[in-house]
Amino acid sequence: MKTYREYRGKGDVIMCVTGHPGINKGCNYVGLNVVQIPTDEKKRMSVAHLKKAISSKTVVVVCSAPQYPNGVVDDVPELAKVCKSYGVPLHVDSAIGGYVLPFIEKLGKYKFKPWDFRVDGVTSINADIHKYGYAPKGASMLIYRNSTIRRNQYFSFATWPGGIYISPTAMGSRNGGCLSGGWGSLLHLGVEGFTSITAKVLEEVEKLVKFIKEDAELDLEAEPDSTIVSFHTKSFSCYLLADALEKRGLFVEKQSNPESIHMTIMPNHIGKVDNIIKAIKECIAEVKKNPSQYDLGSKAMYGMMAKIPDEAIT
Repeated sequence: MKTYREYRGKGDVIMCVTGHPGINKGCNYVGLNVVQIPTDEKKRMSVAHLKKAISSKTVVVVCSAPQYPNGVVDDVPELAKVCKSYGVPLHVDSAIGGYVLPFIEKLGKYKFKPWDFRVDGVTSINADIHKYGYAPKGASMLIYRNSTIRRNQYFSFATWPGGIYISPTAMGSRNGGCLSGGWGSLLHLGVEGFTSITAKVLEEVEKLVKFIKEDAELDLEAEPDSTIVSFHTKSFSCYLLADALEKRGLFVEKQSNPESIHMTIMPNHIGKVDNIIKAIKECIAEVKKNPSQYDLGSKAMYGMMAKIPDEAIT
C-alpha cells in the first residue's frame, strides 16, 4: 500500500469484504482510506459494485486469488477491465494461492479465469512462499508488472553520515533463513514436485466437498476454486460443531458474517480426510443429541490472536 500511495497519492483503496485484513492494516499505516464492497452471488468480488465505487479518488483496487474465507478466485479479467477504463492499478492478493493455483490449472482442475500477469491491467501480485511454497514463516514475494511502479516501494535517505540508506520493506534488517528456506523448497520440489503434491491435496479436497454436498446437515459456502473449503450447518450453530471437533483434537477455523467453518487442506492432511469426515459426522450427531455440552460463546478469530485466552484483550 505504501508503493501505491507513493505512485498515485493519497485516496481510496477499493477491496472486497472478503479481502485479507492485512490490506486494511497497511492502509491504516500509510493513511489510505479503505472502501469495501460486497461479493456477488458466487462469493466473488462484485464487478457491479466496483463500477459504482471506483472514481478519480481511487488509488488502487485489490482483489484476491483466491480469497481466504471461501477459497474462490475473484473475476480478475472483468475487474481489470473496469480498472483499466479508469486508469487505476489492480493488485492481486494471491498470498494463499500463488503457489497452488498454477498447479491446479496445470492439472486441469477447477476452471477459474486467469488471475496473473496474463490479464492486462494487473499491476502487481503477492504470494506467500510460506504457505503452499512449503517454506518457513516469513517468506513471501511481491512482484510488479514494471519497474516504474516498483521503485515507489523503496525508502531512501541520502544524507546520513553512515552512507546512503535504502530499504525495500518496513523492516530494515530481515531474517535470511526463511528466504533461503523458500528458495531451497522451490529448487527441491520443482514444477513436477509441486504438481504431484497439489494433485494429492485436491483428491482430499474433492472428498471433503463431496461429503458436504451429500450431508443433509451441511451446506457449502461457495464452490471452491482451490484448497480452501468453507461450510455451515443448517439446524444449529456451526460454532457448536467446531467446539465438538476441537474436543476431539481437530481444530478448525470459525468464521463470521456469515457463521461458517473454514478448512484449508494442506499436504499434512493427505490420507487423513476420511477420518476428518468420520469425526464431523459423529460430532454432528453428538451436538444434536446434547447441544448444551458444547460452547456457543467462542468467537471467530484469525491468526495468532485466536491462541490468546485472555478475554480482557480488546
